[in-house]
Amino acid sequence: MGTEHFMTTVRKQLITYLLTAPFLIGSLSAFAQQEVLHGVNVQDEQNVQSEQRDTAELNPEENATTPFVSQNLTLFQTTIRTAGDTIRFSQTQKAAAFMPTTMVCPATHAAGCTIKVEVSANTALVPTDNIVLYDLVINGSGPPVDPNEFIPTDSVDQNDVGTMHTAEWVKRTIPPGASEVVNVNFLLNTNMGSAAATFRTETVQLFLN
Repeated sequence: MGTEHFMTTVRKQLITYLLTAPFLIGSLSAFAQQEVLHGVNVQDEQNVQSEQRDTAELNPEENATTPFVSQNLTLFQTTIRTAGDTIRFSQTQKAAAFMPTTMVCPATHAAGCTIKVEVSANTALVPTDNIVLYDLVINGSGPPVDPNEFIPTDSVDQNDVGTMHTAEWVKRTIPPGASEVVNVNFLLNTNMGSAAATFRTETVQLFLN
């Protein structure tokens, strides 16, 4: 009786194993395939990220900040100044290139205004290891000037003849009714000697946004 019972139990366990074995094998196979696919996906993602980094390094200009653009402007007012006297300047002693120019954005123009300034000047006698800086300051409402208050121009003219250089600035989003005073100065970037400027022209334009 005991032997028959034992044999019956063994047969039942064997049948159960045979019935469930295919399912267990299939589950293990599916799990293994998922792990392999997961590994492939992770590797693919890493490869894509690596390619993106390589592309960004090869094309840094594509990741640069988008420049500001002012479009559909209407010219409202222009002031042109010229001078031919010789002015000297250093790092500690700026030289005013022109008399101040005042521009007023019409109070009735709700969209505001934009100011563009262009300066050309002949600079000379620049000391070694120095750079001439054109410095534009617009006192009034609105943001600072673009691209920068100081623009480096000349670093090589050590003779008394000199060469002509030009710089341009823009001030945007000036509110209606604002009075803007434009001042241009010349100076050097280091405290070593002085330089000179002679013939120069300034153009200041006020645009309606």
